[in-house]
Amino acid sequence: MMETVSPLISIIIPVYKVEPYLRNCLDSIVNQTNRNLEIILVDDGSPDKSGDICDAYAAADERIIVIHQNNQGVSAARNAGLDIAKGDYILFVDSDDWIEQETCEAVLNLALKNNADLVCFRLRIHLPSGEAQDRGTDTVGIIDKQEMMYQLMLDDDLNSVALKLFSRNLFGGLRFLEGRYCEDMDIVYKLVHRSQAIYLTDAVLYHYCRHQQSLTSLRYQANSIKSRVLIFQERLILFQKEYPELVDRQSAMLMREFLLGKEWLRGDPDYPIFLDDYQEFMKQYRPKIKAIKQYNRLIRLYYYCRPLAMLYEKGRHFLYRKGYEGIVK
Repeated sequence: MMETVSPLISIIIPVYKVEPYLRNCLDSIVNQTNRNLEIILVDDGSPDKSGDICDAYAAADERIIVIHQNNQGVSAARNAGLDIAKGDYILFVDSDDWIEQETCEAVLNLALKNNADLVCFRLRIHLPSGEAQDRGTDTVGIIDKQEMMYQLMLDDDLNSVALKLFSRNLFGGLRFLEGRYCEDMDIVYKLVHRSQAIYLTDAVLYHYCRHQQSLTSLRYQANSIKSRVLIFQERLILFQKEYPELVDRQSAMLMREFLLGKEWLRGDPDYPIFLDDYQEFMKQYRPKIKAIKQYNRLIRLYYYCRPLAMLYEKGRHFLYRKGYEGIVK
């Protein structure tokens, strides 16, 4: 009797300036209980010894492929991995994080058992203080695309590509947009829209290490706000066509970013263009403002007590920088 070959999983790991953490990440991957892996390390021009560590692991494990390229950013690194990936499924891992030893086996079994082309799982965040927080969905089972889109709007963590197993077919003709911040948020909803079956598990299978210079602190910087506005505008167009029940909530999220940008982007070179976009949005949605406001407390605060709204948002920013963003969702 012929032995059944397990589907191949391609794990794509962008690598940049992570020398102190990279070995821990790679050890968690090469020691997976599921051995049928293609491990793609993309050294994105690391100035430290990260590239040498990648080469040493590749020399010891024939499953590892290393790409060395000039620094182009995480999106370009992931795209380079996608361009050569041969796996039936794709898993992304950040090079300063790690995964459970059974992560690949667990998510593949869920994908095959439920005929799912997208499997979402939970993560554990390790804070600089030594504390840990489990985050992600509590939902278990098959979920339809509209409900998944709704959950993406409620929880930023769900927008991470690192918390999902994807069928490689979902990426046909689709890549990460290079040069845009919030690149995960930009692509995840597109992949969800392409999916035929989505399965959610409450298993904690990914470990995210938050350092002092975590990207979370960039949430209120100019490029983050501008990127979110672009993403929410594009997502709103899709929702108007495919998910009309979610239009008001997505409009509220877009309004929130516009209102933040009006205060936080003053002095930014793109501020005049940003204001033009904001005024065009308001012109189109002003008749629905009352309905939209019910979806977002910041919007209500802005209109009824603007100074309090900005104090509220600055308080959120302070808590984000201190690593306590979980309490300000």
